[in-house]
Amino acid sequence: CISVNPDTGKEYHEPSEDYVITFNKNGDVVYISLCIDEQDTDLICPAERRFWYNDMGLNTAIDHVMDFGVGDLIYDTYYTYDPDNSRRLKGEIYDEDEKLTGIENYVYDNDGHLLKKEICSSDGELSEEIIYDPYMNITQINEYFKGRLSGMTSNVYDECGRLLLSTVCTADPSDKMEIRHTDTYEYDERGCLV
Repeated sequence: CISVNPDTGKEYHEPSEDYVITFNKNGDVVYISLCIDEQDTDLICPAERRFWYNDMGLNTAIDHVMDFGVGDLIYDTYYTYDPDNSRRLKGEIYDEDEKLTGIENYVYDNDGHLLKKEICSSDGELSEEIIYDPYMNITQINEYFKGRLSGMTSNVYDECGRLLLSTVCTADPSDKMEIRHTDTYEYDERGCLV
């Protein structure tokens, strides 16, 4: 359901899921509260994200808080934009001690469509490349450790842009990619995930 709050805008809550999304009066997401189920560890951790915007409506910062039961993981991401066309150029990720821990770079084609987002830890050991199709769907995520491809996620969408198939692979010791799991998604006649 979506409810409207006169001070903050809209709030969205999916009863079957453990998350709430709050919007400001402009329709921008300002707060997300969710519960992350870590399948590998059977750990369920609450997470919160707060979003900050400038006067032009561009997202300039995100505050992240995740509770793993042994202490919070807190980090902030700050974004810079191209002043000529408002494209996001870079994100800087800082830990709770305000130490730079990662950089995000954004790559666009000549028409201004986002092609990929590259994320790299400040020590250069971990990196991630997120590749988009022309409709801004994430088609592939490549994960690297010390320059070596260590994991990959591939997504397939239908003509309406709905995710149909997501395959996660990890590299074995010989760098061969092995399928870890594949998730399939189905939708009802209204386009809602079933």
